Amino acid sequence: MSHGRDFWTHGWRPYRLGVMPLDAFWTALIVLDALVVGLLLTGRRRSGPLLALTIMALDVAANSYALFAMSVAHFAGKLVMQAAFFGFVVGSITFIWPRPETSA
Repeated sequence: MSHGRDFWTHGWRPYRLGVMPLDAFWTALIVLDALVVGLLLTGRRRSGPLLALTIMALDVAANSYALFAMSVAHFAGKLVMQAAFFGFVVGSITFIWPRPETSA
């Protein structure tokens, strides 16, 4: 949601940190996040969680890079929240992932 709000407010390149791959990734999250929601709502219990896990790992890595390598201090609070949500995604996969059918 925050990426969508930033895009709506500031346009195609809302962050302008000077690193185009990061800006492109953060803008692409608008579509990628919606894709995860769509996959989960349509019952894709493998591809949805795997894509969510991949996106969150990349997002935490990108924001860690922005915070530590680029010294973008206002990412500190966001990174803590994202790391917590990443933990939620990792933990919830065990509940969402389909169980193998057992024959009795």
